[in-house]
Amino acid sequence: MTLHLKSNVSGIISLIVISRILILPIFFLLILYEYKIPALLLLLVVLSTDYLDGYLVKKLNLKPMFSFYLDPVSDFIFILISFYAFVIKGIYPLSVLFIILLMFIQFVLSSGFRNPIYDPVGKYYGIFLFLIIGITILLEKYYDLIIVGIIIFSIISVSSRIVFFSNIKKLNK
Repeated sequence: MTLHLKSNVSGIISLIVISRILILPIFFLLILYEYKIPALLLLLVVLSTDYLDGYLVKKLNLKPMFSFYLDPVSDFIFILISFYAFVIKGIYPLSVLFIILLMFIQFVLSSGFRNPIYDPVGKYYGIFLFLIIGITILLEKYYDLIIVGIIIFSIISVSSRIVFFSNIKKLNK
């Protein structure tokens, strides 16, 4: 693939990623006003574009146009704002937002502000949270169980990251 074509495709991928942030206010309002079906459909669009941009970057062996963090940051913003809507509605306590924020901070800090490093469990954490958003929209109960699930998955993810980096340090010695 020529450099010019790679640049154009990379720009399109970046626009796909940014589009998730741009549709977030609509999604936020759909959650607040309990338009469940449109919210679920929009969530499916978000998940589809998240899969598509990741697939294209890997398939075409591209480097992201703006930053290696554009995709995870847009996912983080989408997830955080979605859970903020649930907090406003009284579904989840504010502490859930702090857990999500702390998980993202540890991801960025442990990656060293360079190309994001995904450990075996942590790479599924975002997918898990997207699924929780969908489940929360669909269900009208079991929220306490969902909170426990978020806490458990967060602990497992952090533990996996610690083990992952410990193993890398051992290999580098």
